[in-house]
Amino acid sequence: MTAILQMLRGGMRNGADAKVVKDLAQETRCTIEALKETKLSVINETDITEILAVRFSKQFAYLPAQGTRGGALIAVDEDYYNICRSEVRDHIVSVCVTSTQCTESWWLTVVYGPQGDRGKNRVSKGTERTQISSGR
Repeated sequence: MTAILQMLRGGMRNGADAKVVKDLAQETRCTIEALKETKLSVINETDITEILAVRFSKQFAYLPAQGTRGGALIAVDEDYYNICRSEVRDHIVSVCVTSTQCTESWWLTVVYGPQGDRGKNRVSKGTERTQISSGR
């Protein structure tokens, strides 16, 4: 069973925010996690273990925050999925996810970027390029 948890958080810098995400991930038994507004410029295995759980700590990709703004993360439960390829562009993180239960794979993209129409159009064009370059 695939359970995807997507959240927009006000940052993972403080332990209380990380605990909310971790508790919700455990409560929902999600196998794929997508977070926006992480506010983290670097994310490592220890961070993933603290924010989610150890089962997500080896299969993740992230869009670094710029200063104290933005950031996005996609992490998958290694018992169910592997990330076989990832791409990071301005405002976009994409991963090709392969199931450990069968031979199926697909792309998952998290977009986090400008709110104005002009910025959204630029991000939309970047998403199209990601789909073309990844064969989708």
